[in-house]
Amino acid sequence: QLRFKPGLLLGGSVEHACPVGAGGSRGVGWFLEGIMPLAAFGKEPLELTLAGITDGTSDVDPSVDYLSSSFLPLCIKFGIGANDDYPPPSIRVSRRGAAPLGGGVVHFYCPIVKELN
Repeated sequence: QLRFKPGLLLGGSVEHACPVGAGGSRGVGWFLEGIMPLAAFGKEPLELTLAGITDGTSDVDPSVDYLSSSFLPLCIKFGIGANDDYPPPSIRVSRRGAAPLGGGVVHFYCPIVKELN
């Protein structure tokens, strides 16, 4: 049995610059991978802007394109964004950025739900 109690999830508009360069580069996908499963349970929809490496970092971090084509369809199947109150979840790349310097910008939107279907 697994019980996860994350506390209060607010949502809203959030911007974050993901670390790039020597000593700790992680792709934007690494950050999205942890946020996406929780985003729908906030108090308000999440509008997240991440800046950094968008192509994933080799076999360590998922690319934004991979998450967009794999995780977003699952969200919709579970009913996230299925009603008329909010649009469905989305990932939009407004600028690409490759390792080691990054420079990419990704926008993630996720509506809220009370429960999954």
